Amino acid sequence: MNWLQHLLVSLALCHAVLFVFHVPWSAPLMAAAALGAWFPDVDHEKTRIFKFSLAVVFALAFSFAYVALSPSIPAGNVVPQGNSFFPFASGNGSFSVSGGWALWASMVFALGLSLCWYFLKPRHRGIMHHPLMGVVLGAVLVLVSGNAWAGIVSAVAFGSHLGADVVWDFFN
Repeated sequence: MNWLQHLLVSLALCHAVLFVFHVPWSAPLMAAAALGAWFPDVDHEKTRIFKFSLAVVFALAFSFAYVALSPSIPAGNVVPQGNSFFPFASGNGSFSVSGGWALWASMVFALGLSLCWYFLKPRHRGIMHHPLMGVVLGAVLVLVSGNAWAGIVSAVAFGSHLGADVVWDFFN
């Protein structure tokens, strides 16, 4: 199945669940349903969600590495403006080599982690297609958003993806 078919099946099923429990649709619940519908294919390199996940892995890895490395690199080694390759400007009109090293080290870390995600990803329809991953996704969304229905909707959408794959494979 393609991304649109998974999305439509998941939205229909999630809408039915929310209707039964008298919970109104909202943009965050629709986003949770879409995430749940597409998440099982995050290990398939031809899908949009996989390509998006590479960008997310890179951005998160860079952000966390930069925040972690910036204060831990010793200050000093200030080079006059214009004589430094490092693009990290300090507040006094010069470039800080230590800030530059943190920036470049973060880029290398993020690129390395993204390449690991690309080359060491699980096989398609492996662990990412396990029902337990739907529970994990739902739990993470509950923790991040504080909305229990976001977790329930994402888990239902995840399950609908798995069910739709089984039905699709049976008839094809």
